[in-house]
Formats: sequence, structure tokens, C-alpha cells
Amino acid sequence: MNCAQAETISIVDYLSYKGIYPTEKRYKGGSEIRYYSPIRDSDKTPSFDVNIEKNVWFDLGASVGGGLVRGVQEMYGFSVSQALEDIERTGLYKQGQTYSPSEPEKILYLEERSSAHKKEVNNTKQETTTIKAVKPLNNGALVQYLESRHINIDIARQDLVEIYYTRSTNPNKTLFTIGMLNNSGEGYEINNPVGARSSSDKKSFKSFLGKTKDITSININSGKNLVVFEGWPDFEAFKSHYQFFDFEHSAIILGSTALVKRAIEEIKNYTYDHIFLYLDNDEAGRKATQKITDALKGSYSMTDKSFMYQNHTDFNEWVINR
Repeated sequence: MNCAQAETISIVDYLSYKGIYPTEKRYKGGSEIRYYSPIRDSDKTPSFDVNIEKNVWFDLGASVGGGLVRGVQEMYGFSVSQALEDIERTGLYKQGQTYSPSEPEKILYLEERSSAHKKEVNNTKQETTTIKAVKPLNNGALVQYLESRHINIDIARQDLVEIYYTRSTNPNKTLFTIGMLNNSGEGYEINNPVGARSSSDKKSFKSFLGKTKDITSININSGKNLVVFEGWPDFEAFKSHYQFFDFEHSAIILGSTALVKRAIEEIKNYTYDHIFLYLDNDEAGRKATQKITDALKGSYSMTDKSFMYQNHTDFNEWVINR
């Protein structure tokens, strides 16, 4: 397969083949479909657009775009030849896709998209947050939320706090959330229900408050087992499920799969009896697991434990549904 052949294959079909599906909203009169970005692990808001008429994509967060081959390169870090091999293995070219807009059309679209996005970013006022207070975990709504996720409150209080903060867009309204202090000492990884005050509503958001985003290390010492989780709800559910009231092992909570390299650097500073990986069962989680195993193989004994919750997104979801 060559690049010209690959570019006739629908990007939408390729993404579907890989288990990546769009959000329900369509833009630009139905000609564009928006996804969570498959090229950035940290995407929390759909920001990856595919123009189905021109068969080209544009990532709002990275301000880059291109055709199918470029997209596969960005997704997996492939060379052109590796990307072509991956595309050919899907068998989609044999189905006779006929997307063939001219190269000038694609280039013009991407230039216009990039220019419009830059103007949008420049015209958007950046929202900031201000932490007003950090307290021990006692807020009734937050305690109820943790209980709904099968997290023991006494265990959670060892690592978590409640945070009160304001947003620059509405400074008179004080919000509250649950947070875990990260290694920088200047930032908290936060997670709590969106617009919910009842334990029956499991919907939640993950974000960050403070000055510096970083991983969180707990009991980091050589000569112990190490567990690695993507978010603190999974780690707290893990400790609660196994009743680790006095957790003696080492742990790293990424906060975001975008911090995998930072976690690898931290791990390399110590020796461990064994490393257990409990990352999410999604594309970003699997990529993060692969990056860690590739970087540390031969130096550490490791086990990917995601098989335990293979029918669920993460460890916490598995615990809730047991």
C-alpha cells in the first residue's frame, strides 16, 4: 500500500475499526464530526474534528491536522511505512473507499482551520481558579460521593482532602471538591460529581487545581512492591477493596496518562520487588501501560493487572459493579 491508496480510506471508518467513536454532535452543517483526541492522552473535552467531505482531521488542542497517514503517525508514533502497514492490516482499502479530494483542497482546509482556531484561542478569556481553603475530608456531599464509589472514608482520609475554590468567571461563588496533593506540593488532582449531590449519580469529572501538575507518589521506597494507578479513585478503591488501612507498599498515581514519562523517571530512582500496573481499560490506558513496560522491561518484574477488570473501564468501576 502507498500513501495515495491509504488516503482514499475514510478516517471515520479507520477510527471506528480501532474502537474510536465520535461524540453525538456534528459541526459545520454536518460535514464535521468531533471526537475525543486519539493523538493526545490528556484530552478531557472532545477536540478532534474530522471533515467527512475532505477526509481530513484537525486537532484543536495540538493545532495540527492532516490526512489518514499523518493521523496514524500521530496516534502511535509510527514512521510513514509503519503507518501504512497498520492501515493495510485493517483491510479497509479492499472495501473500495473512494475519498479522493485533491491535495490543494486539503491544504487549504487545514490552513483555514488553523487560522480560525488561533483567532478563537486569542479571543477566549482564560479561566483561572483560586484555592480558598483546604480542609480534612468531612463534607457530607463529598463523603456520600466516595461511599457511592465503594471507597472507605477512613482509608480515603489518609490521602484526600476537601478543597474550596473559586473561578475567575464567577469569583463570588465558592465551589468544593475532593483532591489529592501531588508531588509538586503546589497542585491537587481533583475528582467529584458533576452537578450531582446524590450517591446514585456516578458521573464525575477529573481535573487539577493549583500551580503545578505532577504525579503523586506514596510510600516511595526501594525493596517494596509498587502499584501504579491512573487516578486516585482507583487507588482508594483498591485500598478499600483489600482493606489496606495501613498501606505499606509503594504507589504512584499518574493523575493523567500524559505524565507517564514523569512516572517512569520516578520509578527508575528505586528498586522494587515487583510492579503491578492498574491502568484504565481504554486506548490511553493501554498506551500508558505499554510505554511503562517498554521503558522498564529487563530492569523490573512487572504485571499488567487490567485483566482483572477487563469488562470495565477501570478498577473503581469494577469494584462498584461487583
